[in-house]
Amino acid sequence: MGEKSRLHLLPLWGLVLILLLAFVLRVYRLDGQSLWSDEGASAFMTGRSAGQIIEAAAGDIHPPLYYLLLRGWAAPTGHSEFALRFLSVCFGILMVALVFKLGERLLGTGVGLVASFITAVSPFHIYYSQEARMYMQMAMLVTLSVYLFCRPDVIGAGQTEPRKKHLVLFGLYILVTAAALYTQYFSFTIVLFQNLVFFVLFWQVWQRRTLWLRWMAGQATIALLYLPWLVKVGGQIAGWPAISQPFGIIDLAKRIFGVFSFGLFWETTTPAKAELVFLLSLAASATWLLVDRRRRDITDRLWESPKGERWFDILFLLLYLLVPALTMYILSFRRPVYDPKLLLLATPGYFLLLGMGLVSLYRMIRKLSELFKGRAIPVLVSITQIAVVILFLSGIGYASSAPLLAYFHDPEYGRDDYRGLARYIGLLSKPEDAILLNAPGQTEIFGYYYKGDLTLYPLPEQRPIDEAVTKADLEGIAAQHRRVWVILWGEGQVDPQRFIETWLNQHAYRTISKWFGNVKLILYSLSTAAVGANLEGEPKANFGDQIQLSAYRLEIDQREEIDGPSLPSVNPGDVLPLTLLWQARGQVEKPYTIFVHIIDQHNHLWGQHDSDPVGGAKPTTQWLPQEVVADRHGIPILLGTPPGQYDIEVGLYDSNTGLRLPLLDDKGTSIGDRLLIGPIYVSKPELAPPLEDLFVQNPAKVDFASLRLVGYDLVKLGTDAP
Repeated sequence: MGEKSRLHLLPLWGLVLILLLAFVLRVYRLDGQSLWSDEGASAFMTGRSAGQIIEAAAGDIHPPLYYLLLRGWAAPTGHSEFALRFLSVCFGILMVALVFKLGERLLGTGVGLVASFITAVSPFHIYYSQEARMYMQMAMLVTLSVYLFCRPDVIGAGQTEPRKKHLVLFGLYILVTAAALYTQYFSFTIVLFQNLVFFVLFWQVWQRRTLWLRWMAGQATIALLYLPWLVKVGGQIAGWPAISQPFGIIDLAKRIFGVFSFGLFWETTTPAKAELVFLLSLAASATWLLVDRRRRDITDRLWESPKGERWFDILFLLLYLLVPALTMYILSFRRPVYDPKLLLLATPGYFLLLGMGLVSLYRMIRKLSELFKGRAIPVLVSITQIAVVILFLSGIGYASSAPLLAYFHDPEYGRDDYRGLARYIGLLSKPEDAILLNAPGQTEIFGYYYKGDLTLYPLPEQRPIDEAVTKADLEGIAAQHRRVWVILWGEGQVDPQRFIETWLNQHAYRTISKWFGNVKLILYSLSTAAVGANLEGEPKANFGDQIQLSAYRLEIDQREEIDGPSLPSVNPGDVLPLTLLWQARGQVEKPYTIFVHIIDQHNHLWGQHDSDPVGGAKPTTQWLPQEVVADRHGIPILLGTPPGQYDIEVGLYDSNTGLRLPLLDDKGTSIGDRLLIGPIYVSKPELAPPLEDLFVQNPAKVDFASLRLVGYDLVKLGTDAP
């Protein structure tokens, strides 16, 4: 093989390495995170027939093509997290290859390689390449449509190929574009972009009637292929609610730059000064006109050759990037619809602009060197060019590293953890418990992970919520079960007034409250104690001369004889139902949080439940003077709590500063900042709980003589223990 042949293969080997890098980054920890709610809907669709999928999609906010493809994919590969997400991995890798081909056709091999590398390491692309949803399929199909649109043998702008091939490729363009529309509705913005580009190119050459007729016939065919679906969904599209807060054009531009450059978590994971790499490259892309300017006939600027006039190349990429973004902005005048994943289809325009900037710098160095003469200059120029490329690619890698590390390894940036939630319920639930799901879509994702026998109650059953019917349903659940696990997601749409949570806060004892991503899990105790087993009191405790604890009632249905009088007794894993009756002594000016702690004789904290009054439904600033407020707390006795005697301390603290209200005696003198209730006794369990049941936050393995430290938790005071 000659030297020229080997050099000719270098771009190919470069692309192979980039695709290998893209594959590794997309399969790494592919099943490391739980499926979230929307992915659960995708998984559920794979068990339906094609007809059922089409009918379900017609009532959803997404067309059916992705679900149909996923159903066919899952048949041989299975329904595991890895298998379901691997289809998106395939689309993501194809996306990298298509960005290279598009860049090669528009701007040359160098730009194509740089843009494909940026795509390969993009945190934004990697995130959605690891999600069992339709967005990477949408981006891939749209990019393929744009690539076909740019070929001279597709729309017939060039005459270098046989007519039969023109028609075949043009038909492929039509099918791919229609498939993009059947994947995600927002794909229509690329059809707008393509028609705008076509008009800009050919508006001065109306005499080429065959070209115009072919193009209009193609667009009409795409519309006809999509028309049956539009008829089926009817006016549903126009009735979608807002999905974001209002935003301005400057804010949108900042978000697009951040998300496209650093991924979804750009506001908190962007490395210091990393934005300079992208800004410098974007600025350098403007010099493209100086380093590679060529003039050609207007009808041949793009389709006759990949070396078309450079000013139009920049305009093409800007339109590719801006048309979807501006469409989103205009649509948001009526109802805000900002969602970055919809803009995945515009990222190739941005990545190609970045690639254009690097290649412009590379060529600018060569042009500047022409101002000098001398034999040493060519070597110095080559070294400088190589250094610029290495620095740029290293900068892109540096900019992507922190967001990717956060996404892969920091739970704060993970998806909603339904896997962990189902496991948590499975380990801590009791046979008489029930599970309440507040959003219908949660049934699918929760059922994917939860294989237990507890009864599931999807509430509310109507949208909008019918409070009378839902109240009757809640009363029926309370009559049949002693505890209810409530899984809350998307309350703003399902239950905007928080009717379900408020009713439970008023009629049950709120205990464990834990977040699994954006999903909130609350355990409510609905039990009542046996007659005579309660611990009651009327302390008339005065806190800060603002709020009085008039009475309390601790419901415990068993007692333990401990060296004398019997004490109320509980077992590890139980819940202490405590009702506190508060009264405002006057107008309360600040919001106070109520704390309820389980402490031992050394004042060590063993359990807690801190909460705004009535679960947040009745803040202290809304209390009327002398109004009695019944506040229920379910105090969890954690597994692993040592057997022995404990007290319950109760008090209030400023929600903003954390300062506690003092407890005053009859003379107004401070006697502390808490009221003690008790004592109670925690019994010794028959068997030690398995280590996995303790949900140790930081596992460890350190031996101290006959004892072993198996882990530790670090929990901020005032938050629920894990």
